[in-house]
Amino acid sequence: MISPNSETSSFHRGQSTPNSLSHASSDINIDQKSNNSKPRQFSAPTITDVPNKIGRKTKSLNGETIYKEHPSHAIMLNIKLGIQHSVGKTAARTTRALTLRDFEEKESTFFPSDGTLETPTHKSTDFEFKDYAPLAFRHIRERFQIDPADYMVSISGHGALKELLTPGKSGALFYKTTDDKFLIKTLSKQESIYFRGILSHYYNHVMMNPNTLLPRFFQLFRIKTARGRKIRMVIMHNILPSHLSISERFDIKGSTKGRVTKEELRSKALVTLKDLDFIELGRKIVIGSSKKRQLMAQVLADTTFLKDNKLMDFSLLIGITHLTPEMIIARKEKEVRLNSKNKSLILSPPNSFSLCEFDGAMEGIDENGNPILIYCGIIDILQEYSLKKQIENFVKSSTYDKHTISAVAPEQYSDRFSDFIRSKIFF
Repeated sequence: MISPNSETSSFHRGQSTPNSLSHASSDINIDQKSNNSKPRQFSAPTITDVPNKIGRKTKSLNGETIYKEHPSHAIMLNIKLGIQHSVGKTAARTTRALTLRDFEEKESTFFPSDGTLETPTHKSTDFEFKDYAPLAFRHIRERFQIDPADYMVSISGHGALKELLTPGKSGALFYKTTDDKFLIKTLSKQESIYFRGILSHYYNHVMMNPNTLLPRFFQLFRIKTARGRKIRMVIMHNILPSHLSISERFDIKGSTKGRVTKEELRSKALVTLKDLDFIELGRKIVIGSSKKRQLMAQVLADTTFLKDNKLMDFSLLIGITHLTPEMIIARKEKEVRLNSKNKSLILSPPNSFSLCEFDGAMEGIDENGNPILIYCGIIDILQEYSLKKQIENFVKSSTYDKHTISAVAPEQYSDRFSDFIRSKIFF
């Protein structure tokens, strides 16, 4: 899939965006199982966006809108300007087969606040935008049918990004586009370096596996602020939609040590339950034998990729939506409309079979026979089995059952992960 020629990396003081994609404006305006027979049910508190006296919005379950005085406002402007420029430039390049050096390519552009002939003026401070392997990520976006103009409008259009209120334990920050399609996640320096090192392998895997449960990474970039701070980010598709009520969400690792949520936290908004919670609550996700075979074949392919690249500590994120009769009717009507227009959506690329329906969900029933939608994907895949993790394995193995802890070698981690999903989650 990859040939041995290359294009050299370069630094540009601005490049123009193709006119055909210019409508993404450069003038960015941001003005539970209990002792009873029934499984426990937890109600999540509702938080809504309510404008305050100066027109801003308060925090919500769907994230906090980045208004003008928000601490992330400047970085949001940098993201929008950088993405608009880089994607427009890459879209104008001639399509061709990739070479190995395409995965090492770096395109850097300097954005002074007063602008240049090639870059717009802006209200942030000067910054540098470095785009990694732009042609390779363009191919991935095309593989999953993402139109470059739509992609730029989603990220670089007039709508403000939202900062999600549930950063990971690693301290990573998440931003979401207004249309709910994309997440932007900060990476550590080590994660960025490691990902770039395995990028050609990742590329081959997702190109050959349209049903992959791995994150669909669509762009990797770095912003360097005027003060020299370097912020590394990756853009990926959003697994859990916000337009539907997610009844429960689970983070499944396949390990059991410490994999339970404290009772007092289970009723809190945005709580993500864990492996032992799923078992204790008596949950089952029934998708049928045929769909389960397809799902487990994809899990095996994905975990084999992760194992071969020495990655571990990943999770299966699951979101469950319980369907009402009205929702079922509306869903069928929407599917008919989309089929009549022959329209493909971001999470449903063409292939011989699809694990997901037209909107990226699997259909199934719960342990009580109630119809549900299941959104799932493997997340947090960039943790290598580092020396730190090996030390954690040594220390915890001397205290706890080594088969129950999360920090284990990639081979053991992947096998245990797959077995848990097969035997405890899907039926």
